[in-house]
Amino acid sequence: MEQQAKYEWDQNNFGDSNPYASLPKLSIFTYHLDKEFINHQYVDIEDKAFNFREFFRTYDNNDPDFSLRGKFVHEKDVWDFLNLISKKTVMKNIRQTSLFQQIIIATI
Repeated sequence: MEQQAKYEWDQNNFGDSNPYASLPKLSIFTYHLDKEFINHQYVDIEDKAFNFREFFRTYDNNDPDFSLRGKFVHEKDVWDFLNLISKKTVMKNIRQTSLFQQIIIATI
């Protein structure tokens, strides 16, 4: 709502200073993560929600392989996700979905 007020301020409040003028531009993108990452352990079947805890899970300090400690268990998928959201052509990745199938990424 603040973004809309920012852009409509001059039309609706001629001559008054815009209190929203300093707000950064906000862009919201949605991604169909269940289609991008087919691994079923990322989707909580009961809630039909993407399981971020599993997706970003790391090896803990009790892992017998010292070299893995602190690293992402699903490192390839995490990198794929970061590449997906950082592409200059991000608009082609946008899909309209129901709320339980999407992640909202806000960029400022």
